[in-house]
Amino acid sequence: MPGLFGAVPCEISLKRKPELCCDKASGVASAGPVTVAADAVLHDRGRIDAQLGSHGYTDAQVILFAWRRWGPECVEHLEGEFAFALWDARSHSLFCARDRFGIRPFYYRGDKDGLLFASNLGKLQRPSDSVRDAAVAQFLAGTVFDDDSTFFCEIARLPAAHSLLFRHGEITLRRYWQLRPAEVPGSAEERAEEFRHLFLQAVQEVTSDSSRAKTGALLSGGLDSSSIVCALTAPDAAQTRPVRTYSLAFSSKPEWDERSYVNAVLHKGGCESSIYLADGYAPLEHLQDCVMAHGEPFLAPNLACMQPLLGMARADGLGAMLDGHGGDEVVSHGYGLLDELFMRRKYRRAWHECEGAAANFGQPRGLLFAALSARHGLPGGRLAARLMMRRGETFGGGRANFIAPQFAREAQLAALQSAARRNPRAGEAEQHIRSLTAPIQTHAFEVMASSYARNGMVGRYPFWTRKLVEFCVGVPAQDKLSAGCSRLIMRRALKDLLPSAVRNRRDKLNFGPALAEGMARRDGERIDALLVDGEDALGDYVDLPEVQSAWQHMRSCPDDTPGHRVQAIWRVVALATWLQARGANAASRERATGYAA
Repeated sequence: MPGLFGAVPCEISLKRKPELCCDKASGVASAGPVTVAADAVLHDRGRIDAQLGSHGYTDAQVILFAWRRWGPECVEHLEGEFAFALWDARSHSLFCARDRFGIRPFYYRGDKDGLLFASNLGKLQRPSDSVRDAAVAQFLAGTVFDDDSTFFCEIARLPAAHSLLFRHGEITLRRYWQLRPAEVPGSAEERAEEFRHLFLQAVQEVTSDSSRAKTGALLSGGLDSSSIVCALTAPDAAQTRPVRTYSLAFSSKPEWDERSYVNAVLHKGGCESSIYLADGYAPLEHLQDCVMAHGEPFLAPNLACMQPLLGMARADGLGAMLDGHGGDEVVSHGYGLLDELFMRRKYRRAWHECEGAAANFGQPRGLLFAALSARHGLPGGRLAARLMMRRGETFGGGRANFIAPQFAREAQLAALQSAARRNPRAGEAEQHIRSLTAPIQTHAFEVMASSYARNGMVGRYPFWTRKLVEFCVGVPAQDKLSAGCSRLIMRRALKDLLPSAVRNRRDKLNFGPALAEGMARRDGERIDALLVDGEDALGDYVDLPEVQSAWQHMRSCPDDTPGHRVQAIWRVVALATWLQARGANAASRERATGYAA
């Protein structure tokens, strides 16, 4: 499958001759005492080929040439998506690295005798591996705080923008890159023009890099995927063949259906469209397979909905898919502007901006203004916040998670949440950087990598090129948000490419109602069984009576269940699915091998 170093984990042992393997012919390169195994697609090949004289060579060979020229600093010269391991017999050392945003996964386990690594977590698991309480608690809380750990105490992940050196039985990690704002032009018009240039360049880079595999594009009708497709089909685009697009639709629920936006993009021409009708959506239908393929529970409740769509693409012979994931985070909605206005004591303008911003969340302006007042320590802010919280509890319908209090204390969840709490004095740029470098971003890339790999494909992400990301971080907040219209610079920059219906939309499809109805109407009996059969395992982690009570209410009234409650119930169900499948798998391995998990 694409994206794996090999059918078995790669191993570097200090007791026997090391071996590096890769299942892609271009993924291994050797030169004398140096061997590299890489899962990589490098961007900006013209620049680095000119530096190294590597025209016509594979990406793995380019990495090897870069190592010979720059040593461990080679990663600072590479652009694109990569996870690689390089064995240098001269120094008896293993050097590994992961790209700046963690697009390509890299997991490892090691001790003084050796190191095993793979781009799929499941390849490294053993029946005796113990589950980390902190990982379970974070998952149930709906977030990820750790950038270097997994659900297993014995297995680690290499964080994004890090390298790893394994030598003489010791592991040394080094961060080789920090995200910082780029310098941007002085006028709003110039900034919009520069965004356009960098975005079109990014789409072109990713598309040309995908030439080794037949490539399609996801098209949801949202701003991100529509921008990618419209960039590919623009009159001056390099694309010569029609773009294969893949979209979801709901015939029985017009309020969920996005085809009016999808059709607006298709009407511009240059596409061959495939649409999957998801009216029979059952969220648990592919959940166990997806969880086991990934190796641990994941925070993507609608991933199962995408599996039939990717199956269609694979049946059409596609090997890569352009994906608009991360457009929200990379361009940024710009809500840090509200904090900047409070920091500058521009309360009247903040009140004006809160009107549009609050409408985007379906909340009264006063509630958002009260939250900002409390965060910035204004007189009366705490009282306003208390009133807001009372009203929020009425709207929210109960707890946002079902973690057992004793387990939360043992997992030190409160301390993790406190450490991750954002600085109230941070402006848009700092908030933007924290969002882009948060561990949950790497987690999302890993989940999508396993999903695509399960379908024999790889995902490609045009928004996640270094130059575009650094530029967007440098864009001032007023170019991102105005009167509730977020991601303003992107709308301005692509105004001649995007259909007006897409360019002007403020909303995006909320999968919450589809998730709630699918769980209640199609997966009800399965969830009933999971919450009963998984009682022994789940009882250590969650307040099971409350979960069961909330589930029974949701099963009878899915439309009346708030989105955060639906998500919380789904996380409990996903955890139960994983624990059940892991237990069955361990029992099977015990019977086959004669040892207990």
